[in-house]
Amino acid sequence: MKKRFLLAAACLAALQVPILSAGCDSDRDDKSSDLSERSAYPDCGWPVIHHDNRNSDSSDTPGPAGVSPAFHALQGKLIAAAATVGPEGNVYVGVGLDIGGDPCHLYALDGTTGDILWCSDLVNDSAIASSPTIDRDGNVYLGDNRAMHSFTSQGVHRWQTPVVGFPLSAQFTPEGHLFFITHIGRIYVLRRDTGEPVTEPYELLPGVSYEPSFLDYLDCGSGSSGGRCPCANTPSIDLQSGAFYFTLSRPGEGLTSLVAMRYVPGDPPSIEPLWENKALEGGSASSPDISGDGLRLYVNDNANHLLALSAEDGSTLWSFDLGFNPLGSACTSRSGVILPTGGFDSPLVALRDAGEHAEILWKRTDLESRGIAVQRGADRAYVVVAQAGRLLGLRLHVLDIATGQSLDEEIVSATEFASVGTSMSEEGWVYVPGFSGGVWGFEPDPD
Repeated sequence: MKKRFLLAAACLAALQVPILSAGCDSDRDDKSSDLSERSAYPDCGWPVIHHDNRNSDSSDTPGPAGVSPAFHALQGKLIAAAATVGPEGNVYVGVGLDIGGDPCHLYALDGTTGDILWCSDLVNDSAIASSPTIDRDGNVYLGDNRAMHSFTSQGVHRWQTPVVGFPLSAQFTPEGHLFFITHIGRIYVLRRDTGEPVTEPYELLPGVSYEPSFLDYLDCGSGSSGGRCPCANTPSIDLQSGAFYFTLSRPGEGLTSLVAMRYVPGDPPSIEPLWENKALEGGSASSPDISGDGLRLYVNDNANHLLALSAEDGSTLWSFDLGFNPLGSACTSRSGVILPTGGFDSPLVALRDAGEHAEILWKRTDLESRGIAVQRGADRAYVVVAQAGRLLGLRLHVLDIATGQSLDEEIVSATEFASVGTSMSEEGWVYVPGFSGGVWGFEPDPD
């Protein structure tokens, strides 16, 4: 799922600024991520890899019952993580090595046409490991295996800060600093305006050295325990308490842990451990999700299980055998509906957290899930599934969450095996990247 290589220089192609189709409304009541006014997260768009600080891949904003194909951009580019959407409507994508020699590894696209607005080769091809992170001012943050970089929404390079290892997408702290963990277990907190470290990097595995290797990216893609990628996923963070959650594989241990720590503001700020649960058999198959009420965490191991843990003390509340190993994070709504990401030969299934166990809401054995789902409002889901009867080929289905019934379906690609993450704009545009096929954009149908 990840890739590597290097490059540097400047390449700002076409500094165009798209016109907003709607823009952010900071007076909205449905702040879908519990974001405070001081938060660095925008009030709309898809600013981080899994939409929000909870890693929920869901939004309270209603979504369309149907969509139509609009564009296919960045054809042939290697992409391993979801596209993100800024408050101005731009779509941002990190890409890997281009066999055609294109030096750019960060692209900004017009969200309605797919046209390239600008690109940059100041990040190298290990940027494929992350989704660009966007703040409420439209600034872009993307790391590679040498540094974290920041750009304006017009593509102007603001700063770069050296790091050890490569991030797997960033989040923001409650007071608005950039926060991320590199794949070898170093926690960084940086000022958004300058990139200056707010506190010294926290080493989860002191003394671990880093020599760039292609194997690092393979291990991060699988989340396997005991490999070269001890922190293989994106952390989630509670913006009320400052507690953050991530997976960690310690060398020589067969089980991977879900770990909780807390960022404590101050002069200087500090990071303190809270708890650790060695619950993940075979490694981590997903980033941890925080439930809508902040009391539970959901995470997948590499042995077919979806687990629910207490956010307070890390105790395991239940474990559900999916019957397949998911290839990404679950989509979790505020109301407790969980749509696991598919794997190999995996039916599309919806679960609900029933307290002491998970219950099946519905199952579609005729649809094989091939990507991370998105939930919008209380009644819509957007899921990429396999083309029936074929190894390759993807379709996008719009579903009624309550019943699992398909309301609409569209062809995505005839040659892709899976998507690497679905994202949506506030206005209902859907963006589906494939690993080697670029980004497909779908516009919402009129009501």
